[in-house]
Amino acid sequence: MDELERDLLWLGVEDYTGLWQAVAEARAETSSLSEDRRRARRTIDSLLSRGLIELFVCQEPLNNETVEIVPPESQSAVLDEVASWEAPEEGGKSVRFATTEQGFAAYRKETGSTAE
Repeated sequence: MDELERDLLWLGVEDYTGLWQAVAEARAETSSLSEDRRRARRTIDSLLSRGLIELFVCQEPLNNETVEIVPPESQSAVLDEVASWEAPEEGGKSVRFATTEQGFAAYRKETGSTAE
């Protein structure tokens, strides 16, 4: 598990985390926005494929009543949309992820964390 995977798993533990935040975490000092998005996309794809995170579409402003899980067969199409990786406007839709129990267990194992 690399540093970006660990960072994203931690971000997704407490709340739904926007994909634009994954891009910010993927940012390297010498990279471009498109490189950051590609790196974030590869990492999100990897975490999804291993069942460590789930993907959601949310109506803004975010509240738990407006969150819908993205089924596995739709994830790639949602991730292909550039707007999925941008911060949403008020009243718009956002794409977010959350760490699964399996993901949190993998994070704790990787980091030696005893957090519950």
